[in-house]
Amino acid sequence: MTTATTVFGAGAWGLTLAELLTSKGVPVTVWDIDARRLDHLRATGDPGKPPGLKLPSTISYEPDLKKAVGESKFLVSVVPSFAVRSLCGQLRDAIGGLDGRIFVSCSKGIEEETLLLASDIVTEHFGADAVNRMAGLSGPSHAEEVCRRVPTVVVSASPNHETAVEVQNHFMLPTFRIYTQSDLRGVEVGGALKNVIAIA
Repeated sequence: MTTATTVFGAGAWGLTLAELLTSKGVPVTVWDIDARRLDHLRATGDPGKPPGLKLPSTISYEPDLKKAVGESKFLVSVVPSFAVRSLCGQLRDAIGGLDGRIFVSCSKGIEEETLLLASDIVTEHFGADAVNRMAGLSGPSHAEEVCRRVPTVVVSASPNHETAVEVQNHFMLPTFRIYTQSDLRGVEVGGALKNVIAIA
């Protein structure tokens, strides 16, 4: 299994992370439920948002989820929170368990019907030990700043310190600094509630 990465979700943040990793020489494949968007990105390299982001031709785009995963070690979920369950179900059908892979959750939110966090949904699909192969990558970040290399700090949170460090090393850049911590649920709750608190 290589250090290649599959990013699930071709929105502004997913594509920003894809470009960030590609700038480090990491092989990246982007999957999205919208095959036409992937065709557009493949043809133009222009996502529209965030402004100024130009995607290198070295990024691969694959609408078939199993092919998109391939031999990737890092599976980065940047789908909306309501789509995490569907993504996990499709992943389980496609690859079975996580095995030596690491699931990186960048999806912020709480599932409306069940009030479950992404880590709860991952363990439902891949077993209780899967949380040790999972990290939440989150923090006060904006795609339009990160893609312009504005200095940004986020955290890699996992109950397994080795997993947190692997994700830290995989994503770290001089302008994208990552700290590690063990409170995955705290990070998930903070990410889900921050806008509610800000509005209040």
